[in-house]
Amino acid sequence: MDKKFIERFSALQDTTCGYEDRRELSEQEFSEKYPTAKEMGEEAKYWLEMYMGTGRGIGCTSAEMRYDENPRVRQEWRNTVAKIKRFIATCEKVA
Repeated sequence: MDKKFIERFSALQDTTCGYEDRRELSEQEFSEKYPTAKEMGEEAKYWLEMYMGTGRGIGCTSAEMRYDENPRVRQEWRNTVAKIKRFIATCEKVA
């Protein structure tokens, strides 16, 4: 797997979840959990659902950012959602 692709995945994971599997898991465990771009894309779909406050699992406090009074906070939320969607599209293209 391309190192730049993994770094992008990890940065998004840190933004959405507050941690990175790349730092938490050994290199072997990481490659077993995410062997292909398809698995990374599935994980990113989960983050998107969480970030938007929908879907399975617990809601994310970041979902409240979309209704914040501060327009910069709302813009940051929209930017992050767009980044996740672009990453998912890239994963689907690669897979």
